[in-house]
Amino acid sequence: MQVSVPSIVVPDGFCLLDSSLRCVRSCEGVPLTEGDTLTDMLHEPPQLPLECRYDGTVTINGVFYCVRIFPLQASSHCLCEILSSTDISEMSTRTDSAANILPSLNAVKFSVSNMRHDINVLKMHGSSDINISGSIESLDNNLMRIELLTSNFTELYSMKYIPARKVLFDVSELCRKLTLRCNTVLSQCDRCISYIEGFEKLYVRADSRRAVVALVNAVQNALMYSPFDSVPQLAVYSENDGRTKNVVIRLENDNALYTGTESDNTEELDFCSQRDGLGLLTIKCFAQLAGGKIKFNSKGHRTVLTLTLPMADMDEIHNYRLEKLSDMDCCDDIFDTVEQRMMEVVHLFNCAQ
Repeated sequence: MQVSVPSIVVPDGFCLLDSSLRCVRSCEGVPLTEGDTLTDMLHEPPQLPLECRYDGTVTINGVFYCVRIFPLQASSHCLCEILSSTDISEMSTRTDSAANILPSLNAVKFSVSNMRHDINVLKMHGSSDINISGSIESLDNNLMRIELLTSNFTELYSMKYIPARKVLFDVSELCRKLTLRCNTVLSQCDRCISYIEGFEKLYVRADSRRAVVALVNAVQNALMYSPFDSVPQLAVYSENDGRTKNVVIRLENDNALYTGTESDNTEELDFCSQRDGLGLLTIKCFAQLAGGKIKFNSKGHRTVLTLTLPMADMDEIHNYRLEKLSDMDCCDDIFDTVEQRMMEVVHLFNCAQ
């Protein structure tokens, strides 16, 4: 038995939506008016009917908001809370959210401090005959680190706040081209990744540029946290669980940081344990926005990262523009991003030898 609309109490700051996410009742201060359909405004619309709480983002009248939609029991209606950037900021100050960016800020502080030291050395001895190449190389390495950190911040928060440019593309072809590009750069330090290529085209509908950003972060982590003489393996295949068809991207590597503990729970994974804490967050964000999921499994000396994305159905393949490799060649600075990530790997292992 469904509850009638008039009997549902709508708290202040909320609005009431029907099963199609159309606003049927709005409270004072809520930017939605009765008759507005939220699915037309959400950056990543959920699958309907809604069965569990949905968190997302939306632009209303040119203003960015975060939304939480709660399906009601014994009713086809939902309660929706709409939060402005000011609301979110005030909530963040009362939580430990600042801890999420501390590793990144510490990385910047460390690199800037090193650069300041090297600059002082150059000022003192620049006119003498001593060998200053070490200071120059250190400056270059720290500058690269800051560039990468800035790039990571930009990519992560662009995913969160700028609507995705969804196109149809073949994941197998994208991973093949990404592997070739990575290995071209990695040849400078005698490392590489291997790609196990299937025989079928595996199409997904997502933002192809952000897919490359997520995958190159995964590849970089696999390389930097694995022994020098190991080869991380990248594979792409299809999976059918009986209800949905998915494209699975699997990246497996030896774990150089193995401590004797095992983990296979992505939700409890500490995403801030990396150099700047943003790589896995970026991968996770892409997976969520593409309607997929990420799983991180570490057992024994092997670490496996699995990215699962919904496979495009035949209607999507016929109705959406197919992204070709030639299109990605001209996609802004995407391969500069790939080269930046791989050059950090090259620097790490060349310095270690």
